[in-house]
Amino acid sequence: MKLKKLFAGVVAAAMMLTMAVPAFAEGKEVVQDTISVSNSPVTSVTLTKTYNVTGGTTQAETFDFTLTGSSVDKSSVTAVPNIDQDATSYKVPFDALTETSTGTFTIDLSKLHITRVGVYNYIIHEVAGSTPGVTYDPQDVTMKVTAVNNDSNGIDLYVALYKNGKKINASDAFTNSYNAYQLSVTKTVKGNFADHSKYFEFTVTLTGTTGKTYAPVTVALATADADNSTAFTSIAVDGKPHTIYLKHNQTINITNLPNDVTYTVVEVGANQEGFEYTLTSENANGTMTENKAATFENKREGTVDTGVILDNAPYIAMLTFVAAGAVFMAVSYTHLTLPTT
Repeated sequence: MKLKKLFAGVVAAAMMLTMAVPAFAEGKEVVQDTISVSNSPVTSVTLTKTYNVTGGTTQAETFDFTLTGSSVDKSSVTAVPNIDQDATSYKVPFDALTETSTGTFTIDLSKLHITRVGVYNYIIHEVAGSTPGVTYDPQDVTMKVTAVNNDSNGIDLYVALYKNGKKINASDAFTNSYNAYQLSVTKTVKGNFADHSKYFEFTVTLTGTTGKTYAPVTVALATADADNSTAFTSIAVDGKPHTIYLKHNQTINITNLPNDVTYTVVEVGANQEGFEYTLTSENANGTMTENKAATFENKREGTVDTGVILDNAPYIAMLTFVAAGAVFMAVSYTHLTLPTT
């Protein structure tokens, strides 16, 4: 009895495996590499694009993708069938972002016009844009569509996705990133004649790559200052000098600067009014590959006059005369008051 049950179980498992493996027409090779989006036949594939945002605010942008036929295996056809024109390109729009987001696009497999069994290979490619700060995904995705006969005398399609030679999920198809950084400018005034309430003038020049359009930058004092309402004018990545004003211990932060922006910070009239300009940081100019800090220090020293300088000789003689007189009077007084014997 136990052997009969065991035998029945083995037979049932074998039947299930036989039904689960799609095959070509009778007598042809069985195709088993049909895994990824689904283990069942599919009519469409939805791919996800992840947009990682690190610092700053992105520009609104639409990302473009293309689909092209590559090759055919294990089929009586020798070339990938023509794809409908509206299925050869896809767009994924994003609004301006401050944090990571995702978008999707869907490929309708009916527009591939696969009518014969076989393995059809397609290339999905992201078209690189030119938005500053954005890294576009350079790796294509290979979509392998396996067509097999079904029990209804039709064709079932199974899809597998590959990237860099490895099978991937549709949710991991493409990844882009946006990186932006902060430039801070700090003013310090030192010395016994330093004026801590004085505002010093600077120019900040931000230069990007010719032909690119940059998102607006954000400018703010690190600590609010009601007296410095004109600390800065509007600042942009336009290759032009923009004026800012800072006093002792003030810092201004300029954010949302992509990694191809170069900057130059100059203090205007640094040596006026006896101030000796000293740059205490090498970051007065550079390229935004990370957060940068430009620090400026002014120092004003002077000699402190502590009293009036006089010719001391007459006063020393006078003091000597007065002291001698005092001694004489004291001796005389003592002599006059002593009792006689």
